Amino acid sequence: MPAFRQLGAPGRQRRARALKERIAGLAPPGTPQAAQVEAALGWAGRGYWEDAWAKADRARAEHASLRADVSRAASHGAPADAHPEDLRAAEVVATLEVLRSRRHAPLRVVHRYRVVSYVAAFVLSYATNKVLVGSGAVSFSLWGWLWYLPLLLAELKLREARQLARDRVLAAVEARHASTS
Repeated sequence: MPAFRQLGAPGRQRRARALKERIAGLAPPGTPQAAQVEAALGWAGRGYWEDAWAKADRARAEHASLRADVSRAASHGAPADAHPEDLRAAEVVATLEVLRSRRHAPLRVVHRYRVVSYVAAFVLSYATNKVLVGSGAVSFSLWGWLWYLPLLLAELKLREARQLARDRVLAAVEARHASTS
């Protein structure tokens, strides 16, 4: 581990390592208790940047999984009926509903080919700014950033779908609790 990462809290890391060793004697590896201990103390041996990278990796993996689920559901028709409190299924259904209309067809393409869309927007943005500045039309240009508008619109639609899914799941949970009370 690089030295700059250990500067944050070497005492915390040393104490966490000792605590994990003592707990390992009580909860052997592979037991549910050991998994709980690792989940609770996993942060103690890491630095700030490691936590940030791990969080970004989890968010990327979750987003990629949702995109794959939505693409699969879109290509095979409507998804099968799922439990009303299943957030993932609700997100897939809400995303399909939000992007269903004909006018959202470009957003579906942006959603399906996300990496390609971002690379294309970057290349077009850079080229547009270079051409405008190189031609002498302007001395400084930010017009190329307009190529990112479809990507931002797609992100807003996905946020709208996630919020719709959360609202539906929350309503289902509230309805279940109201019926059992």
